[in-house]
Amino acid sequence: MIQAGTTQSVGISSADDRSAKLQQAIQTNHGEHSRHSDYGDIILVVGSDKTKLLVKSMLLRAASNPFSAMLGPN
Repeated sequence: MIQAGTTQSVGISSADDRSAKLQQAIQTNHGEHSRHSDYGDIILVVGSDKTKLLVKSMLLRAASNPFSAMLGPN
């Protein structure tokens, strides 16, 4: 419940928060994820030229609330 006069985050975090989450995720999960895939486990297709980027989902989840929701455990 939200009390009068308080604010609630709606999933938007500051750049510092995202950076801290990213650093924590790397420190916590790097070894585990590196054993399974050295280069990445997701392919992002970006731009008009359809450039393919192989990235680690762990890093996307740590850096972005929308990716965290899409790629999370649920």
